[in-house]
Amino acid sequence: MIEIGIGIILTALVLISSFTDVRYKKILNLFTAPAIVLGMVLNTLNTGLSGFQNSILGFGLGVLLFLIPVLIGAMGAGDLKLMAAIGALKGVSFTLTTMIYSVVAGGVLILVYVAIKGRLKETLINVAGMVLRPLAKALYLRTGKLIFSRIHHFFDR
Repeated sequence: MIEIGIGIILTALVLISSFTDVRYKKILNLFTAPAIVLGMVLNTLNTGLSGFQNSILGFGLGVLLFLIPVLIGAMGAGDLKLMAAIGALKGVSFTLTTMIYSVVAGGVLILVYVAIKGRLKETLINVAGMVLRPLAKALYLRTGKLIFSRIHHFFDR
């Protein structure tokens, strides 16, 4: 029964946070903070110390996964608090899976956005350059083969 309650809280939290994020560009502490506390309490009631540990570890993983993007300004602190709340509610495994799906969904949305803006080719070349340019330079320095130098300089823009 507690698992159902956690699922309902998680669903409500994600729906409300999605709405406020799209509408107001904010994920509100009014919802994330109680969800964190409820996650820890309900998981402890459900499975004792192991539930509490899983909740704390899920919370910590949620914070750690989004800390660097928040610190470099790639996302807001509300996203971090939402992921921390998800972790507190559902634990480590669910949090990691959620993060993977979030990254994939975000990548797809970015590709759709740049395609709509007519910048897909340019974006893909830039992303490929971020990976291939240093690799080609390293291979050129290691092997001396001219093809690697040409690849490196192709992405010099």
